[in-house]
Amino acid sequence: MKILNIGSLIASTLCVFPLGAQSLTGVVTAADTGAPLAGVSVVAIRKSASPNQVPAILQSVTDGNGRYAIAAPPGQYSICVHPMLPSLYLDPCQWLNPVAAVVGASTASAVSFSLQRGARFIVRVHDTKGLLPIAEGTKGAAVSAVVAGASLKQFPLPLIFSDGLIRDYGAVVPIGVPLSAAVSSNTLALAGAGGTALSAAPMPFQILPTDIEATGAPQSPITRMFPPPDARIIHVYANALK
Repeated sequence: MKILNIGSLIASTLCVFPLGAQSLTGVVTAADTGAPLAGVSVVAIRKSASPNQVPAILQSVTDGNGRYAIAAPPGQYSICVHPMLPSLYLDPCQWLNPVAAVVGASTASAVSFSLQRGARFIVRVHDTKGLLPIAEGTKGAAVSAVVAGASLKQFPLPLIFSDGLIRDYGAVVPIGVPLSAAVSSNTLALAGAGGTALSAAPMPFQILPTDIEATGAPQSPITRMFPPPDARIIHVYANALK
């Protein structure tokens, strides 16, 4: 048995054992409580034998006990786990690298994951002048919002809410880790909360455990006009077309 520790966001256990029908199996749990996490999507991507071959993508969803099972032919796999909103547990492949596993001709692999709890982070773009639809060809494309950390991959924040007056770009981010958010637009002049032109320099921020404990971190959806009080929000204003 080999224990894999990837940063502080995820811990995984990899076991290889003989099995008649080859498969990938495991359990997904919460690192803070040890409880199983149901409804988590587990995706295994099989490495192609040649550059021209399309990689096989296999998927399973954890049951009420946090268990998943994927019927996987022999090969090398990269495995990711994707919690679904409104889960506050981190999607480790957004920030780090997938876990590698090998299924042999007569062996299977068991890979279990322990996911760290995160916090909601939102970049809210205020559009009282109705400029966003004019400034973009594809909805959400006028503004780019990216979160990064020193030892983490850059993660573009997806569009999660829009009502014609505001747009939220957001995700669940690591707690207790120095991060930065870069917000920019090629078609809009953006301003910060004070009304001054938004700088191109990344804005540093860090969400501490005490920030979350103070509000109780309610398990409510992030995709709504009035986010829960535990969400960290950066306000940006669309002032004019470029």
